[in-house]
Amino acid sequence: MLGLHYLKPAFNLSIEAVVGRQVENPYWQFFCGDQYFKHTPPIDPSQMMSFRPRIGEGGCEFLLGLTIKAGVATETVAGASLPSSTSTAPCRTKPSRFPLRRRSTSKPLRRLYSWPGRARHTHTERDS
Repeated sequence: MLGLHYLKPAFNLSIEAVVGRQVENPYWQFFCGDQYFKHTPPIDPSQMMSFRPRIGEGGCEFLLGLTIKAGVATETVAGASLPSSTSTAPCRTKPSRFPLRRRSTSKPLRRLYSWPGRARHTHTERDS
């Protein structure tokens, strides 16, 4: 699951797209630790959403630190190429677009209903 969290921001994909593409791509499966090609998703996308809050920001930074140490130890990453302060890019939370707030749709509806010549309709929260 951790490998999918690294691949998600690297390819700018949604959680569902990352899980779907991991099924199709043997390189991604190897990167995520699978020894054999599998034709089924490794996890449900909802499990990825609940993983990040469970480990918290400190856990994300700890895992990123381990990844950097492993890269330096295997000489995959040069220590000089690392900035002095690292960011937790794979662990950033994006603001959710859904569900939409009712408040964001109420203002345009009020403007629509206030136009002259329109039939009056009282828009309530239960109508939307």
